[in-house]
Amino acid sequence: MLRKPRINKRNPAANVIAQLPAGQMMVRMSGKKGDKFFEVQTSVNGAHFRGFVAAEHLQPVKVLKAIPVVTPAPAAPTAGTVAVYMPRRPGIITRRVDPAGPYSLNEPGQPERNGDTAAERCAQLAAIIDWLAVDKPANKRYQPTGGGTTFCNVYAHDYCFLANVYLPRVWWTPGAIEQLGKGGKVEPLYEKTIDEQRANDLFRWLGDFGPRFGWRQTGTLTKLQEAANLGGIGIIVARRKIDGKSGHIVAVVPETNDQKAKRDSDGSVVSPLQSQAGVSNFRYRASPLQWWAREQFAGSAFWIHA
Repeated sequence: MLRKPRINKRNPAANVIAQLPAGQMMVRMSGKKGDKFFEVQTSVNGAHFRGFVAAEHLQPVKVLKAIPVVTPAPAAPTAGTVAVYMPRRPGIITRRVDPAGPYSLNEPGQPERNGDTAAERCAQLAAIIDWLAVDKPANKRYQPTGGGTTFCNVYAHDYCFLANVYLPRVWWTPGAIEQLGKGGKVEPLYEKTIDEQRANDLFRWLGDFGPRFGWRQTGTLTKLQEAANLGGIGIIVARRKIDGKSGHIVAVVPETNDQKAKRDSDGSVVSPLQSQAGVSNFRYRASPLQWWAREQFAGSAFWIHA
């Protein structure tokens, strides 16, 4: 789906606001026979989208079917394909100052988000960002290596983990998911029944499993920033065209008195306030503009968790 009824030949992804699966039901809002584009609206993973689709990719339906609206689950599943973490031996501590690995943090005194009000939750998220200190060289967990390896996925997981939101650091393999779906019990074994999740994997995981764990997609940056400003968790994730290349994932975080998102003259967010690990690490920044629409990315999405 496109923001405007045209395709940027230099960068076809620049005008895309949503990737729609084959067979997606939608309602035509404007356009007539012979037009190259129709304006449509639909719902994807809980997000309302309105934009333009090339008419050649659309087929009319004789009987209108209801467009399913995905509602995120109020609680994570307790049976079947459940949340999984890298198991560790008793007494082992995973710290920020250690190199990144498949384990979640378990340092003494680490902060968390559990407030009852938006103000409390925002203050706790600010404390999490400062404690993670992604830009601090001593915190090797997030620092890019000389070989070009970066750790956006690890930082996004840590931010969500401390906020009591599930975004996997490791996830079940397809064979394990099949067994769990049949009601079987599966032991989490590294590189046998569970694998580390990188940004490209997290892009797919959010689409496939996110709503089961309380995530919902949104179609606008303004809604994404508004949710973060209420103490919710916001994520932007992009998948690379070449699967072996690194995708990217960032946290969209609450605005503060000193740190703000970028808005246009109408007040709509054009670049939300972000926090990331990557080639460059920063606690707060509202740039670069629309990095997820760059040519190297095959798709991107905005996700919210309460």
